[in-house]
Order: sequence, then structure tokens, then C-alpha cells
Amino acid sequence: MKTTLFAFCFFLFLSYSYGQSYFEAKIGFYNPTNYISKGAIGGLSWIKEDLKNSYYFSINSDFYFTQKTTIVNPATIYISQQLLVFLPLYLDIAYKLISNEHEFLKLYLGCGAGIYIYYYRIQSIPIPIITLLAKKSDFKLGNSIFISPFMKLSYHKIFIEPRLFIDNKTEGEILGNKYSVNPSGYSVSIGYQY
Repeated sequence: MKTTLFAFCFFLFLSYSYGQSYFEAKIGFYNPTNYISKGAIGGLSWIKEDLKNSYYFSINSDFYFTQKTTIVNPATIYISQQLLVFLPLYLDIAYKLISNEHEFLKLYLGCGAGIYIYYYRIQSIPIPIITLLAKKSDFKLGNSIFISPFMKLSYHKIFIEPRLFIDNKTEGEILGNKYSVNPSGYSVSIGYQY
């Protein structure tokens, strides 16, 4: 946590020193592993680019949620409703490998690191035909450190970004059942710079 905080402060120092800054918004397809459903992922980024030395730093936040997951496995209860939310917060650094004369076309290769926060809420009843009075619900909050190598191809203000998420499994217990969360997987996003 201290390392992440130091990196964040260092990035803020650089951002006020030099370079060009801009924002990015993206939406794409996220394919996680380990019993978590595929789905849409969105994100926002603030980027500080050093045009002279061909690299950039960025602060990023993504968002993903699903109501279809089997992270409680094997379940000894009947799950009537559930919600799983991922909120990755991370820093990127990338180097510009290729650009044309007017820099309309650019290819970056980089890596990010940060923390992902997850929220998991579940509602269950012992048997599907039990009345509403028998319903139980609970939620869990958790977090973990992850790394995220990526590539970005941009043309003018539009870009495509394939990205990997590499993390370890986080385990816990909810309503007497063990669960495990692992957001490792990949995403492919398209976005716009402004």
C-alpha cells in the first residue's frame, strides 16, 4: 500500500512538471477466469504524456459487474440473487514503440499495477419454495494487488487496447459457504481521447 501511495505522489509531481495531459474513456469486453461471467467493462483514465521521451503515465479506474457467477462453490444454499462488482484502481506506464510523422498513428506497450476492490452481495433461501421470511442476505468487501500488461494502438483520438489482468485468488466465507474471487483474465476495449 505504501508503494502504491508513493507511486501516486510521484506521478502527481511529474504531472505538474511537464508534458501534455488528456483524458480517456473506454468500453470493452472482459473475459475473467474462474467461474466469473464474461461481460462489458468500462473505464476512465487521466494521462500525462512526455512527447519528447515517448512515454506516458496514467491514473486509471475501471468498472465491471455481473449477476451471474459461481464463485460460491459448492454451494449448500439456494442462491436467489447475487451481485459481484469489480473496481480496479491502478497506475500505468507505457512506451511509444511506433508513430508516424504527424503522430496520428501510435503504438504503445506498457504495464500497470494497482489494487482492485470487489463487492459481493448474495441473497439465499435454504429451499426454493420457502417463504420470504426465510431469506438471508450478506455482502463482502475485499481487495488485492494486481499487475496489468497492455498494448494500445491509437489513430488520432480513437484507440484499441488489449489488456491482461494478473492476480491471485482471494478467499472468504459468506452465509456459511466458502467463496473465491480471482479477477485474472483479459479485456479488449475501444476508447476515445479528449
